[in-house]
Amino acid sequence: MPLSLSQRNPKLVAQVDEAYERARLSAGETARGLGGTSLDAVLAADVAEAKEAGTLTGSGLEAITSPETRAAFETALANTERLFARIGLVAPTAEQLRASGIDLAQLATRFEAMGVGAKPELVIAPRLGVENWKRIFQGLQDDQAINRSGRIKNGGLYIDADVAKNWDSPSFQDTGSAPQCETDAGLSGLGTQWTVRIISGTETPTQTNVRHDDPNYPNKPTVNEYLTLQGVRLMNPDTEPIDSDTYTWLNGSFEDDSQAPCGYWYSVGGRVRLFWRGVDFSFVRLGVRLPVWE
Repeated sequence: MPLSLSQRNPKLVAQVDEAYERARLSAGETARGLGGTSLDAVLAADVAEAKEAGTLTGSGLEAITSPETRAAFETALANTERLFARIGLVAPTAEQLRASGIDLAQLATRFEAMGVGAKPELVIAPRLGVENWKRIFQGLQDDQAINRSGRIKNGGLYIDADVAKNWDSPSFQDTGSAPQCETDAGLSGLGTQWTVRIISGTETPTQTNVRHDDPNYPNKPTVNEYLTLQGVRLMNPDTEPIDSDTYTWLNGSFEDDSQAPCGYWYSVGGRVRLFWRGVDFSFVRLGVRLPVWE
């Protein structure tokens, strides 16, 4: 008769139970308050499946050999949790990312391959609508501990009307081959889709004077990923937003494919701005921010 998992690997069982309990305690009450199937049920199913297969040995972070990279990933996970908890949205844990098939160790390898000069950042972004993004940035402005310098003003975010009109179009929300995770109990009571990407966090785009339709740069951060990156920067008073003097092309285009979104930090107005340019427009301060996609 084959041995049970607890007999074959009691340490594995302890790791699984500890991971589940940590995720449950940090997110369960918020998830239940938002409605829908509880996060406990989803996590329990994931953990049960992993126990049966004998494949879950931790969060996936322990496989990252570089202490600096592991610390960067832990910080990104914590920042994601803090940012979206402001509107009651439960961010995925490292355990959930791993259960979704996301190889954090592989992402860490690609993170390191970008080099410190590219200032790579792990960006874990939800698919949200315009109004929820406005709530997040308004909340950052209203939080005196975060906005003690007063740098966030005018609601913290401006989204051009034409960009907002195209927000839910397939091209705007196209995440290509980016690793994805879905969490339960989103703001609508349904699941929330998250993408996981490594994007350069340099002050200026990695390549400027580039047209949006340049075939050499087909992939760009989505509007959700860009706002996540900027929101995390603004949430931490000691970090500066990107694109204070430049603009970054974002993924997607309008219905006729003639205009495309871009973003920047308007320091004078104290808010992140999303607007658009023609896809054939190029400018020395407008460019792309090369992410790792898989």
